[in-house]
Amino acid sequence: MARIYTVPNFNLLINFWTGGHNPTLFPVDVANVPGQRYVNSRSPMVILWHDRGTWLYPVILRLPLGVYTPVEADIWQQAGPTLGFYLVQWVERIHKGFPNEYLAAYSLACTAGGTPIATGPP
Repeated sequence: MARIYTVPNFNLLINFWTGGHNPTLFPVDVANVPGQRYVNSRSPMVILWHDRGTWLYPVILRLPLGVYTPVEADIWQQAGPTLGFYLVQWVERIHKGFPNEYLAAYSLACTAGGTPIATGPP
């Protein structure tokens, strides 16, 4: 039986600020990148290195290959009606080598200046 591989539905347009640019001070560096915002209900939480009592839920931004590859410390926001800003922590290639390969940028909710917003302990 043949397997059917599908990529995520990149249904949103995402804007990026790179190189430490603050969205309140700089224009968008990379605009209108197709993407999908995903929150895994069983996602692991991230503990801030300087505050072991603060737990953060990562938001996963799924992106197609070859359009834009974010790097750690990029800030992104959904274009148009927004759900806030997100700070990229790391990027992984998902399903590498398969037809449904895509990028996943694991991100934390943050202020426009890039400071993570704590959600509190679990």
